[in-house]
Amino acid sequence: MRFVTLGLIVAGFVGAAAPAAAQSIGDRVTCTATAFTCAPAAAVVGSGIEFAYGPTATPFLNLDFSDGLLSVTGRFSSIQLGAGQSISFRDTTNAFTSATLLSNTNSTLTAADVVFNNGLVTLNVAGRTFNSAGQLRIGLTTLATAVPEPAGWAMLIAGFGLIGFAMRRRGAGPAVARA
Repeated sequence: MRFVTLGLIVAGFVGAAAPAAAQSIGDRVTCTATAFTCAPAAAVVGSGIEFAYGPTATPFLNLDFSDGLLSVTGRFSSIQLGAGQSISFRDTTNAFTSATLLSNTNSTLTAADVVFNNGLVTLNVAGRTFNSAGQLRIGLTTLATAVPEPAGWAMLIAGFGLIGFAMRRRGAGPAVARA
C-alpha cells in the first residue's frame, strides 16, 4: 500500500503539465525615448508594427515585437541619428529578463548598444546609421508566471483524494503495548 501511495504522488508531479515557454504576444510593452518620441507610448504586442521612433510626422524607425524578438527597420534608405538618442522598452505584463543582439543587417548598432537593466531594455542609437534594406533583430526573454492547467489541478486533487481514501481504509493499526 505504501508503494501505491508513493506511486500516486510521483504520478501527480510527473503528469502535471510543464509551464509554457515565455511569449511576448499579448503582452503590454511601453516605449520611452530621448530626443524624439515613440508612437504610441504603449502597445499590446500582436501582429504588425507596435512602435515608430522619430518625429511624429516622419518617424525614422519601425519597432516590431513578435514572439521573443524585437525587429528594428529603418524607414528611409539611410539615416544617421544624432547624439543623445536612446529608445527604452519595458514589458509590463511579463518582465524582460534578458536582451541579446541576434543579427544586424541594417545599422551600425553593436551588441554594446543593447543594454539590459532591471527589466528595462535600452537601445543606445546615438550616432548610429540605419537603413531600410535590412533588419536589426534583438532576442528578448520574459519571466512568465506558470499557471497550472485544469488537467494538472484535477490530477493533483484526485491524487490527494486517493491518498486520503487509502489512509482511511487502512484504519487504526493494532495497539502497541509500551513497557
